[in-house]
Amino acid sequence: NISFPSVEVFRRRVEEVVNTFHEQNFVHGDLRDTNLFVQKNGEGKFMLIDFDWSGTAGEDHDLDMLEIMFGRSEQPESQPPSQ
Repeated sequence: NISFPSVEVFRRRVEEVVNTFHEQNFVHGDLRDTNLFVQKNGEGKFMLIDFDWSGTAGEDHDLDMLEIMFGRSEQPESQPPSQ
């Protein structure tokens, strides 16, 4: 387990990295605990991984792949939405 002071250091570092990304108009797209490797020595060092959903803010570059996998979210005009 990570001690409380280390958790706060880690949280600040993640926030700094995410803010730096956002300043550059870049988004990770899948920021969650399983995409962070944390060094356990309490220094707040970590590695952010899994950039499959990352890209420029406002772009839907992965939307085409989602539509291929799951279909379009909108219904054709001739068909009412299912209840």
